[in-house]
Amino acid sequence: MITNPETKKSLRTIVATQCIGLLVSQLFVNGFMLAYLSRLGVPSYQIFFLLALLPFGGMLLTVPFAYLSDRFGKKRVGAYGRFVTVAGLILLLSAGFTTEAATITATGAMILFSIGNTAGAASWFALLSPIIPQEIRGRFFGRLRIAWQSCSIIFTWAVIALMNRFTQIGFYQYILLVMIATSLVHIHLYWKIPELEPCRTTAGKFRSALTQTLKTPNYLPFCAYTFLLILFTGSIPLVIGLLGKDILLFSDAQILLVGNSAAIGALGGFYIGGKMVDHIGTRPVFLICHVSFAIVLTLIALRGICPFPAITTVCLLSGLFGAVAAASGIAFTSELLAIIPPENKSLSTGFHLSLMSAGFALSSLLIGQTLKLNVLNQNWTFLNQSLSTYDTLLLGSAAMIILMLITIGLIPSIIQVHKAQWYPQSR
Repeated sequence: MITNPETKKSLRTIVATQCIGLLVSQLFVNGFMLAYLSRLGVPSYQIFFLLALLPFGGMLLTVPFAYLSDRFGKKRVGAYGRFVTVAGLILLLSAGFTTEAATITATGAMILFSIGNTAGAASWFALLSPIIPQEIRGRFFGRLRIAWQSCSIIFTWAVIALMNRFTQIGFYQYILLVMIATSLVHIHLYWKIPELEPCRTTAGKFRSALTQTLKTPNYLPFCAYTFLLILFTGSIPLVIGLLGKDILLFSDAQILLVGNSAAIGALGGFYIGGKMVDHIGTRPVFLICHVSFAIVLTLIALRGICPFPAITTVCLLSGLFGAVAAASGIAFTSELLAIIPPENKSLSTGFHLSLMSAGFALSSLLIGQTLKLNVLNQNWTFLNQSLSTYDTLLLGSAAMIILMLITIGLIPSIIQVHKAQWYPQSR
């Protein structure tokens, strides 16, 4: 039970900041950006490359921005970054007016958005670490993600309803205009979050600070497992979206419906994941989610065995995938905050985020290159089901996740069960 009024106020500000700020991020995962880029005439394989620019920027820039955050202030670097994301959104909106150079304009917009988003996210967890009491971290992150995910779901439902009435490119631009306005509100709220740990203006050189961070016990094995899991799951929402667009011939509104189903499923995953982390630790969450990822991907590929219409089946399974990913994310966040050292928090969380971004980027680049080279059979049969290239990608990812069971011992909570009880058990 939190009794400090300043802490309560700070936690409310954090929730409001995320609810407003993450609306724009949802455009890149709920199918909106897939539909917008398709309307601009961008081929499917190039969409993978364009969307890979976001995590690619995170892979390269998270650690430098995290180091700058520790040196010059987390909020200062984060706020500057969020202004750059606004510039990226403006350029992305203008891509709709440059039909002949739409891909080039969109590429520039993605690069700007990636740089700004990385700067804003690099120190986020380090900024929150001293604010959130340790005994409620799992529950708070669960409730926080439920809050912003609920706002995202409502927003996406509104977009779907309007998309059924307005199909012109101008509609997508109006949505981006709204996102520019919400991003400015987000910057205002972000600046109200207190920065309890002052910047270390006398910090050592970047190399020595990074070396000290990497020597943290259990840190590197945990980062390695995170990277490998995201490598085989990070691009799955986009694969599902393109499966609906190119194979199942879903409309733009239906593509967003599939993405929103994942967001709805994530609500349950956030709640259950937060409860499990606080009550029984991260170990069961990691084990269950790891196996569940492989099962869900297999079921999506073999969706033909289900008697329901394709849109219903894909929405249900997309929701299940969202739930598993959400519960896994809660466990990752809780474990990370328990492992990081007291010094150079932005750098330690930033390095972990850079490896996550590397997983997302490489996942998108590999799939995009596979589709571009057309090395997979476009039509084949398995268990009397007619499958496509996207189904091959889903089954291949599921197989690799199963093989990855041998690497789950890299997680500290799997190796050291007793030390893994990072959070007090509720009585």
